[in-house]
This record gives sequence, structure tokens and C-alpha cells, in this order.
Amino acid sequence: MDTRYLFFHTAKAAIFQFYAFVVLLLLLFYIKLALHIPQATIAVGTMLYIGIVVLYAFHIDRNGRGNRGV
Repeated sequence: MDTRYLFFHTAKAAIFQFYAFVVLLLLLFYIKLALHIPQATIAVGTMLYIGIVVLYAFHIDRNGRGNRGV
């Protein structure tokens, strides 16, 4: 039986993405309370961060399943 974690096949990728988003939420909370940064900058930075995290999680998942050459 093939174990699957929502979008990923390996637990390592799923755990990485979960904690990366927890860090993002904590960072956004800190920015809201302590810093004065324009909303547009926060939105663009958040989208860039999410894109990088998702791509790296898929990279971890692909390596974890043994597909290393592509």
C-alpha cells in the first residue's frame, strides 16, 4: 500500500511544507505587530515565499521517491 500525505508521497516533504507555513504565519504576525511595511510588499513577498516553499517541497518529494535524474 502506498502511503500518501495529501499532496506528497514522502513525510519529509509534507513536514517541511507544514513547518515552512507555520514560520510564514509567525513572521506575518510579527510584521503586522512590529513593523510598518506596505501591504503590496508583504503580498509579493508572501507569494514568492509560498512559491519557493512549494517548489522545494516537490523537489524533496521527488528525491525521496528515488527519481533523481530528471
